[in-house]
Amino acid sequence: MAKILISAFEPFGGESVNASANLLEQLQQQKLDNHQLVPLLLPVEGFSAPEKLLQAWQATRPDYLLMLGEAGGRAHITPERIAVNLDDFPIEDNAGNQPRDKPVVAGAAAAYFSTLPVREMVQQMQAAGVPAELSNSAGLYVCNRVFYCAMHYLHSRGATTRAGFMHLPWLPEQVANKPAGTASMEAPLQLKGILAAIAALT
Repeated sequence: MAKILISAFEPFGGESVNASANLLEQLQQQKLDNHQLVPLLLPVEGFSAPEKLLQAWQATRPDYLLMLGEAGGRAHITPERIAVNLDDFPIEDNAGNQPRDKPVVAGAAAAYFSTLPVREMVQQMQAAGVPAELSNSAGLYVCNRVFYCAMHYLHSRGATTRAGFMHLPWLPEQVANKPAGTASMEAPLQLKGILAAIAALT
């Protein structure tokens, strides 16, 4: 049975919910035959969130690390291909931090690629009828910072854990007061997508 450490984020940017946190809660109610899920809710704080994630990794030593986040405005679930060594927060995080034009880890690699089977994950989600596509940018906010820190940590230690990040669209209730046509995806469809993506891991 493969162990999957799966993380999500608390609300941020004035939102009262976060699609990734909502999905994490749903996942904890699922029974999966071939996977043991270890849930972890992270604060949207660029400096404490990576530390909490890596502490959880050290405690669990999972086979897979799947980090979830929210990308408002996207219409698809998007596995991320790459984490880049750059902080350029467009807004403050929940702790009031807003680094601009700073490396995530000084002197480290410019980028790390996901070690998850991202194309297969997209194909599985699409086959299940869930809008999904690959993304080549995890942004330059907390999501990318956590993604980069995790990949740098695992790479520097020669860890065998396969890891990567996946962004989710806003939920319909999050776009109620946003401009008409703003993309969203209902929670049951997001759950269907994540279950299909998890099935692609092993």
